[in-house]
Amino acid sequence: EEIHYTPTAERAEEPAASEVAATDRVAEAPEEPPPAADPEPIPAELPAAEPTAAEGSTTTPSTSDLFPSDGGEAPTGSEEAEDEAADAVAEANADSILPTPPVPEDSGDDAPSGETPSSMVAEPPTPAEQQRAWEAVSKWSLAAAIHAKGLPNAPQAPILAEAAKAATGLGITLPELPTASRDDNLEAAVIEGLRGELAVAVRNAFANRFGEAQAAAADLALRSHLLLLTYSPRNADAALEAEALRRAGEASGLPAELWTPLVELVAERAPFLEVRQAVFDLHRRVDAHLSEAAERA
Repeated sequence: EEIHYTPTAERAEEPAASEVAATDRVAEAPEEPPPAADPEPIPAELPAAEPTAAEGSTTTPSTSDLFPSDGGEAPTGSEEAEDEAADAVAEANADSILPTPPVPEDSGDDAPSGETPSSMVAEPPTPAEQQRAWEAVSKWSLAAAIHAKGLPNAPQAPILAEAAKAATGLGITLPELPTASRDDNLEAAVIEGLRGELAVAVRNAFANRFGEAQAAAADLALRSHLLLLTYSPRNADAALEAEALRRAGEASGLPAELWTPLVELVAERAPFLEVRQAVFDLHRRVDAHLSEAAERA
């Protein structure tokens, strides 16, 4: 008898056909992902966030951005610059940073008969004049601090123009900001000016025009904005700086609550970021106080 396996072969071919069908189905699966690939809207939204960043980069930096600090310790962000600023502060005591102008009594005794020393003709400012005087010194000293950074496009220019306009309305001419032969000397030149001749010129101009109280207010504005360039909690003379600010505030006749917060932070050697914010707050509070007084008058 002969044995034939033909039926077995036929049955063996059937699973092979099913396997082919299975592989066909697997091959068809990759064609279904297109629906899952529809998340193409997501990349479309990502570029939308980029224009926002680009727009921000074209705006003028805020005053806070112009005076950064390294960990809240040093406003300059470099140990070398901080050491130079600390040394400069150490060389000046509270009186010599912004020296008091010469006492006018001596010149009064020698004045010819019928002539009155310029200090004697000074009259206290009206509320409107007091507000304008503060605006002039506040904006001039802030512009000087920004100028010290040597930034492109001169962001201090419009602030300086506003200061000059306010001063001109009072019959006062503000001094030109210092320049330096090299950019790395500019900040040192500005600091030296705000501690010396420029500060004395500004203070004397307001003393001659409106008297000592307004000169003290100018002193307060100058000293506070100078902190943006020189203050560090590691400065050994922080207590002297605080005392000078306190005396200027008291002599100005401005309410103590306007300037005391800054004085206290400097005295306790608070982090630079806190002092920086207190400087800006002082100038905003004084301006608001004087503006309200001018409106009521």
